[in-house]
Amino acid sequence: MPVADLIWKIRRARKADWHGIISVLETCNFHHIGGAEMPNFPVSKCFVALHDRKVVGVAGYRELDDNVAKTTLLAIDP
Repeated sequence: MPVADLIWKIRRARKADWHGIISVLETCNFHHIGGAEMPNFPVSKCFVALHDRKVVGVAGYRELDDNVAKTTLLAIDP
């Protein structure tokens, strides 16, 4: 399939994306949510990359103040 025919999209994550998010995080051993390194990972603070409607990338952030945010996690399905 030519690259031009593939459908790519980046959008805010939804609760329905959770299984796909965890699948991507498992590829780099980032799926241990609730531990010391990642106490929580709210979907509301997350974006996903989709390829043909499948979650293939995840980016989370944490707001430090009204004008500044920090990336908490970034993972791409290899």
